[in-house]
Amino acid sequence: MTFFSLLYESKEQMLKLKEKAKQQPKGLLSQKDERKYEYIGNKMVALQEKKAFEEVPLFYKDLNLNQITEDIFPIRDDEEYRKLFFEVPNELSLIIYRQDILKDLDKDAVFEGVNYLLEQLQLVQKLIGYKGEVTHEVQRIAYQLEAMIVYYEAIEKFINLVEYRIASKGLQLAIGYMKALINTEHIIWKESENLYERLKTIHYTMKVSHKEVSITINHEETMDDREKADDNNSKKSSFFNQITYNNIEQQIGDYLLEQCSTLFNKCKFWIENHKDFYDSKIGRLRKDLYFYFQVILYKKRLKEKGLFVTYPVVSKEASLKLSGMYDLALARKLMSPIIIKNSIELGPEEYGAWITGANQGGKTTYLRSLGQSIVLALQGLFIPASKAQIPLYQGICTHFSTEESAMLQNSKLQEELMSIKTLLETSDEGKRMYLFNELFSSTTSVDAYELSQILIKRLLKQGHHIFCVTHVPSLTDTCPQMISLVAEVLEDTLHTRTYTIARKPAGELAYASTIAKKYGLTKKEIKEAIAHGKAAESE
Repeated sequence: MTFFSLLYESKEQMLKLKEKAKQQPKGLLSQKDERKYEYIGNKMVALQEKKAFEEVPLFYKDLNLNQITEDIFPIRDDEEYRKLFFEVPNELSLIIYRQDILKDLDKDAVFEGVNYLLEQLQLVQKLIGYKGEVTHEVQRIAYQLEAMIVYYEAIEKFINLVEYRIASKGLQLAIGYMKALINTEHIIWKESENLYERLKTIHYTMKVSHKEVSITINHEETMDDREKADDNNSKKSSFFNQITYNNIEQQIGDYLLEQCSTLFNKCKFWIENHKDFYDSKIGRLRKDLYFYFQVILYKKRLKEKGLFVTYPVVSKEASLKLSGMYDLALARKLMSPIIIKNSIELGPEEYGAWITGANQGGKTTYLRSLGQSIVLALQGLFIPASKAQIPLYQGICTHFSTEESAMLQNSKLQEELMSIKTLLETSDEGKRMYLFNELFSSTTSVDAYELSQILIKRLLKQGHHIFCVTHVPSLTDTCPQMISLVAEVLEDTLHTRTYTIARKPAGELAYASTIAKKYGLTKKEIKEAIAHGKAAESE
């Protein structure tokens, strides 16, 4: 087996996806501010560091996937796992490959088995790492032998725990490799155990008198019954429970090496000849299993909060159909257990939707929940929905309107046009999902209408799916392949948002007037407030 991974089916596939991720249109994602503290006089003062930015794929930033990945992989050292979400696999076999592994880990026995293996292999790495920290050869020998024993025991126990409970191709390949490794290296395992047990038989007796300390070395195998009884009644010390020795322990260790030189030399020779016992593929397996373990752990936390997910059906022939869809990043933040869920279903001749309706009515959240579901589905993971059927898209492209920024070198409209031009450069590489939020919002409604119509018709002609939030309701009449979705409000108030997105004809209002009325900011009320203020000043 020249290449093995639980995340990819082949090395070529892995390299292809990583190269594809590098070519994704990029955006800047601001990182959390890091604070440093320093004492000024007798006070501790927080110093604000300069905000850092990371270049990430646009869809990763626009869909708030960074919030999801940080929730799954919260440790700073997990950055490489978060970057896996920069990739959007478009091979059905890989999607199924990953889904099947996750479904195996959904079984409690397999999940616990993986947890056990990860903990033990972490212990092995810790023991190996002691090599550079210990202060005596006795310790180094003991820790290295213990590492070898824990390593082989962990692999064998893992095999016994999960072998007959797994169905995925990936884990079956892993178990097959591990069984072959145990069979091949069984002698190494058992001889390491033998040497370690022989080390444990070494005992010493230390007698302290007025002017000197005397040490006597005893092996259990040469002690008679009386000596063993005396030994059992005496206080013992162990050399294998600490990293550093004090001066007395160092001298005792030197004496042990001298008096038991044959055994220690044999141990050193054995360790040197098998210093590379930790197989590189087992190391890769550990890293890949950690990815799946953290994803399932995240799923369990979602379930505890009452948030359920599903494994989507992905196929080349599938039409887009999602039920019970929600924004995963937003749902994890909300304190309320009530999460608004939405649905979408496109017919055979339907290629997307215009989304209009009330301001702050959930349109952008709807777009993000759809995008998150598609990205996670293409990555072979579960998605935030109750039921889902998703086409095998060749990629996902997003463009979300942003505020004017001093970091922009051009006007907002020019930056927007340049960004869209970049998205169009890959529009002929197979069927994609395009998600647009408030296209051309920096220009007039007339210009936004004309520019949006040109862009959307071009993408529809190429067979892509498009969902577009727009502030221009008349656009919904321009493309018969696009359906109309509307952010609803309660009819009795017209300003109470339901945050549900329904399939219905677009209205002409964004309900800004109802928001103004609700907060006493109509034209009449503003005039009255100004007049009242002037009257108060004159008094």
